[in-house]
Amino acid sequence: MQMMNMNVMEVKVKERSLVKPADQNGPPRPINIIPLSDLDLIYEEMRKRMSTCLYFYNKPNQEEVPTSNHFFDPSLLKKSLAKVLVPFYPIAGRLGYDHNRRLQINCNDDGVLFVVAETNSHIHDLGDFTSSSDLSKLSPPAPEYYSTEISSIPLLALQVTYFGCGGICLSVGGAHVVMDGNSAFDFVNAWSQITRAKPTITTPPIFDRTLLSPRNPPQILFDHTNDGYRLLHQPNQDNDYDDLNNNNNNFIKVIVVKITKDQLNALKLKANNNFSTFSILAGLIWKCTCMARELSKDEETKLSFSSNGRSKLKPPLPLGYFGNVVFENTTTALVGDLQSKPFWYASNLVHETLTRNLENEYLKSVIDFLKVHPNTKRRFEFGSPNLGINSWSKFSIYDADFGWGPPFLVHCGAITNEGRSWIFDNNTSGDLSVYISLYSQHVEKFNSYFKNLLNKI
Repeated sequence: MQMMNMNVMEVKVKERSLVKPADQNGPPRPINIIPLSDLDLIYEEMRKRMSTCLYFYNKPNQEEVPTSNHFFDPSLLKKSLAKVLVPFYPIAGRLGYDHNRRLQINCNDDGVLFVVAETNSHIHDLGDFTSSSDLSKLSPPAPEYYSTEISSIPLLALQVTYFGCGGICLSVGGAHVVMDGNSAFDFVNAWSQITRAKPTITTPPIFDRTLLSPRNPPQILFDHTNDGYRLLHQPNQDNDYDDLNNNNNNFIKVIVVKITKDQLNALKLKANNNFSTFSILAGLIWKCTCMARELSKDEETKLSFSSNGRSKLKPPLPLGYFGNVVFENTTTALVGDLQSKPFWYASNLVHETLTRNLENEYLKSVIDFLKVHPNTKRRFEFGSPNLGINSWSKFSIYDADFGWGPPFLVHCGAITNEGRSWIFDNNTSGDLSVYISLYSQHVEKFNSYFKNLLNKI
């Protein structure tokens, strides 16, 4: 649970600038306007908000890393950022609308936001990284952009915060309507490679949205109305995303629980099935959440989670595709069943949903469904009695070595909604961390149920 720190962390912004691609006088760009796909547009209600990732680095010993005296030097980072924006030039652009009021990327090279900040606090003052109020200070303040026209809002906002202990936090905030987690991590890894002076980046970006074109004519073969999608009545109408972010944070706490590699293997053995790591943990988290909330046994609860369709589509998307290939999933159960049955009952529900929803025909049907219903947006299915879970355990988040070693922690940042959970891996150990936000009266109960179930394995 959150470690109590009597000292309030103060972060002071030292520099704020826009970094543009390095080849301003280079050859013409192959594409000046990139229309967004239907999978991009389900995040349109978040067009003025950033999805954030925090990378934490300790300053290396100079004897071990001779370049440590240039540890995350702002001028070096901005120079390499300008270079990596050459192949990633669309994210230096801005959102705009075509003649049908459909969002697109205008590749105008207006630049990405780069902020330099400092604090006298030490990284260890963040405790177990569950303080949303402190974590939110490590990213550029977004509220100032909410009333701004989208044509002036950067698609990428970066902040480097230097701690009093010598460590740093790199905050990467991207417009979700333009990029998913896979794309954002590819960008950061490419930036780190350029900073290390590698001659080429491992995975060049591909922005061709025609790769996700619907079939002609569309073939909707399944019912997708319960998948986590929501039909809006008017174009550009926002859904209840803002309302979900208005939870009273005074009643919400974030807890982190650890799972070792051995415990995970024991859980899989206990389930006696070929479940994925995600299915196992999602089932366990869902069960413990229902027990901690002490909900009525006959109440229905929904679990929502996303899946990456890149490798499941036929043909699979090429490596480096930059955009959203996130498909929404929802599974439901009665609270009483989750409370009384073993955790693998819930894990099996997740497994069955993923098995069905990651088939090529199902994914193609979703794409066609979004074409036929162009005002479809994501339905946010978290908050009691429901739960939303994200997993970053399969992403290459620890490849972001800018020349001074990999991060010791990668984090999603502030968690401000009740009923949200993230699963992270702990670098190369095989251990996992689960962060979850719950109402304060449920936190200790969740912790107790979760640990007791692990101890019984």
